[in-house]
Amino acid sequence: MPETIYSVIARHIPLSSSAQEFIGARLVPKTLHKGAHFLRAGEFNNKMAFLESGLLRSYYFDEEGREHTTRFVEVGGFFTDLDSFQQGSKSERSIEALLDCQILVIDKRSIQECQHEIESWDTFEKDYISNQLMKKIHFQRQVAQSNSQKAYETFLASYPGAARYAPRYQIASFLGLSPFSLSRIKIAN
Repeated sequence: MPETIYSVIARHIPLSSSAQEFIGARLVPKTLHKGAHFLRAGEFNNKMAFLESGLLRSYYFDEEGREHTTRFVEVGGFFTDLDSFQQGSKSERSIEALLDCQILVIDKRSIQECQHEIESWDTFEKDYISNQLMKKIHFQRQVAQSNSQKAYETFLASYPGAARYAPRYQIASFLGLSPFSLSRIKIAN
C-alpha cells in the first residue's frame, strides 16, 4: 500500500488527528496528466506537493541546450524546487509528470501556518530534507564509484518506478551516461 502524506510526516514527528485535519484542510488534490508540468523553469514557485500516484522528474537545460534530468520523484515523496520555494526566486528547473499523477499541493502560506500551529513541524521539515539529501548523496556516491553496469543496477534498486516508466534518455542523463551506453547495458542484462 502506498504511503500517505500523514505516514511520511509521522515518521519524523508525532502527528495527532487534529494535526492531520489541520494539514488536510490546506492540501489541494490535483491531477497532472502525463507531459504536464507542476513547475517550469523561469516561473516563481510558492508551492510544494506530495506524490500520491504516478512518476515525476525534475530537469533543466544547460547553456548549450542539453537537457539534464536531476531527480525522479516516486510515490510517497514531496517535491518542489526548494531553492526557488525558499528564496522566492525564479525556478531553474522544471518538474514534469512522466505518468498521470495524483498530487496533493500545499502553498507557502499554508506551510507557514503549519509551522506556527503544529508542534515540531520545523523538526519534520529539517528531518525530511536532511534524509532526502543523505539518500541523494549516498546514491550519487554509489554511482560515481561504480562502473556503468553497477551504476545502472543501483538505479534499478533505488528508482524502480523510473526504471520501468522513464524514457531511456532521461535515465541516461540522470546517471551521467550516454543513451548508447545505457542501451548497451540494458541489452547485456
